[in-house]
Amino acid sequence: GDYSSSAASAQQQQQKKKAWQIGVSNYAAKHLEEMARYARVMPSVNQVELHPHLPRRNLRAYCAEVGIQVQAYSSITQYGRRGLLDHPETKRIATETNATA
Repeated sequence: GDYSSSAASAQQQQQKKKAWQIGVSNYAAKHLEEMARYARVMPSVNQVELHPHLPRRNLRAYCAEVGIQVQAYSSITQYGRRGLLDHPETKRIATETNATA
């Protein structure tokens, strides 16, 4: 899609001091590379689904290289389900550390 107008609008808000930082959600490296061609300011954060079963190593490496922080969502629970909280490894670690899962 064409996100350049959204990026321009966000950048205008930042210039007017109505936004401190610009963030995106669910951008793959290819989307960020495309954004670099038209954006005056790159986002400071990219929020993506991230957990042990979806580590997104390449995306995290790319973001680290260009100075974009990655923020995880659904890192333990997934769409209202307990997700990784019921995983045997999570329960083992909880038991070892005297915590609950």
